[in-house]
Amino acid sequence: MFILAPPASLAFRTRHALHRKVATVRWRACTTPAINSRPRSETRNRDVAKRKVALLVAYDGAKYHGLQRNAGVDTVSDVLETALHGAGAISDDNLGFLPKIKWQVAARTDRGVSAAGNVVSAKLLFNKDEQESGAAFELTTARVNAELPDHVRLFGIKYTTSSFSAKASCGERWYEYMLPLSALRGHKSLAQFRDTLNLFEGSHRFHNYTVGQDHTIPPRQQAMRYITKATCDMEPVHLDSPLLTDHAQSHWVRIYVRGQSFMLHQIRKMVSAAVLIHNSDAPEDTVQKSFEQNVLINVPPAPAVGLFLDCCHFRWYNERHKERLPEPLSLHSFESAREKFKHEHIFPSIARRAAEDDALEAYFRTAEKHPIQFS
Repeated sequence: MFILAPPASLAFRTRHALHRKVATVRWRACTTPAINSRPRSETRNRDVAKRKVALLVAYDGAKYHGLQRNAGVDTVSDVLETALHGAGAISDDNLGFLPKIKWQVAARTDRGVSAAGNVVSAKLLFNKDEQESGAAFELTTARVNAELPDHVRLFGIKYTTSSFSAKASCGERWYEYMLPLSALRGHKSLAQFRDTLNLFEGSHRFHNYTVGQDHTIPPRQQAMRYITKATCDMEPVHLDSPLLTDHAQSHWVRIYVRGQSFMLHQIRKMVSAAVLIHNSDAPEDTVQKSFEQNVLINVPPAPAVGLFLDCCHFRWYNERHKERLPEPLSLHSFESAREKFKHEHIFPSIARRAAEDDALEAYFRTAEKHPIQFS
């Protein structure tokens, strides 16, 4: 005969669970090394605090396979990460794991493309005493630049909200394209070339200015982009290079293209189309017609050597968080430093590469034989 025992009281069950928990904690204490016995890099440094910030950077992309990390090749992100780690802003544990520090970039740049003002967001370490004195960002910037090569610079560090993402919060990206004056041939003026560039401004379907876009899909679903500015300077700039002896080769036209976002090769194809139209007898409505959904044209992209990112803008982010930010997130205060970087690093690099491999001249000589055709 079996007799069912009465259920254990609540007090007994609570006491039993507590004993098991204590025993488990004691066992873990016996089998886990003390925190002080761990390597120094794994211990929590109480002198530093982590916070989300924006890094305002510039770089000559000639030596790198783009900004984004890519296994087996040198990238700008690798150089920045190494310098930040050397300055103490990235811990040993997080070195090599950029997603762990919420690393995001405002504008991706491809192989060989430079930037005079890109923005990176990340959660970095800062000395608490330096933060209290208000000197943490300035001192960290100096330490990072001491670790960087001259052709990569950190202009400054800015406060952001904890949810800030450089990619998602960037409202407008400004690019420049350096075009050799010798590429513009024929009887048309530079003002007419500028007028052709102006036709790209506004909201249009740019399926003919990228790759892999299906022209049969309605315009609201893909390839629609809003261009806020497309123009050029009326006075060419002179770029010094011992390899550029001809006047037309040493003088360059600065082209400006600004918009919310861009597709692969879009700016290079826009520049290419403008040059091909300028150098030919193409109809005046060629650009407008290229935006039509069922119209296809073959536009080869202009060489990447002339393209660089000018800067990134966060107007909508600043307006939304103006009560929480001590100052707007902007590159405006570094304008003189950015122009200096362009003239000391980016422009000479473009001129040197253009002269060494003749990429720009070779492209336009070939493109002239294949004018824009509609299909």
